[in-house]
Amino acid sequence: MLVFIITMTKPYKFIFLATLTYFFCYLSAQAQEANKLQFSAGGGYQKENFHWSIAGNSNGQNPNIYSELKWKNISGVMWNVALQWNFYERLLLTGSYNRSGTTSGTSNDTDYGGDNRTRPVYNQNFNSNKGNTSAWSVGAGYKLIDNKIVKLDSYAGYGVHYQSYYLLGDEGYQGQLNTSYKPQWKGPFVRFASNIQFMKNLGAFADVTYDQVKYNAAADWNLIQNFQHPVSFRQSANGYGIDVSAGLYFTVNRYLVINAGVGFFNWETGNGIDTLYLANGGMEKTQMNGATRNGSHFNLGVSIRL
Repeated sequence: MLVFIITMTKPYKFIFLATLTYFFCYLSAQAQEANKLQFSAGGGYQKENFHWSIAGNSNGQNPNIYSELKWKNISGVMWNVALQWNFYERLLLTGSYNRSGTTSGTSNDTDYGGDNRTRPVYNQNFNSNKGNTSAWSVGAGYKLIDNKIVKLDSYAGYGVHYQSYYLLGDEGYQGQLNTSYKPQWKGPFVRFASNIQFMKNLGAFADVTYDQVKYNAAADWNLIQNFQHPVSFRQSANGYGIDVSAGLYFTVNRYLVINAGVGFFNWETGNGIDTLYLANGGMEKTQMNGATRNGSHFNLGVSIRL
């Protein structure tokens, strides 16, 4: 909860939380006796890897991997909030938001002159201790199983996931380097969430989420004068994401639950299009060979049930 308070710095966070608070107060007045409303908040630590590559032309050739970017161990503190309302019998409405700020990480940019990562012509490592990730989702659900021991809920909805990655220099000319790459993954999702109460106050939870997404990214290669700025190139593709998490929860009383868990995620796209914008007004297109994002996180949180 302390992490959540410290990171409330930007105006849009206040708008989001003000709306959430109003919604929470309104619904709590409607559901005081039946535990129909659940508000959750937590914080933890997240680590991830991310990479993409492009070919030399739009046919995926000359060479098949021309330029490849990799970000490794992109890590930082994360926080999250979520709201769920059991508004009618077994029907649910849900919404969530999470965010992490990057405090450490490295990156590599490699260009090749031959197929299959042969004949490297450029290879440089960079610092990447700047950036952030965030996501929000809204959806509706249905209680498939709902008894004192086992609960299983299903959901469908829409989510948007953002990342902001950087290539940073150290000193001299490279000290001016502030290259950015900002992808977005948007689309519908389905989720299944379960928990088992195996002791009086102790239980386990697990959930899995599948997202079918459109991938779009914008980049600013700030030191290359032949490229346009602030958007040097864009990439687009179709992809998917899988998130899995599990952990334990302790029921303090009817209204308060404490939980701790771990999660793992893997997001990928197929081949797509890379569109380069030149400073002279020209435009070039080549094949994007796909993007991959994977990682893990640890989270501590509380849930208030009304």
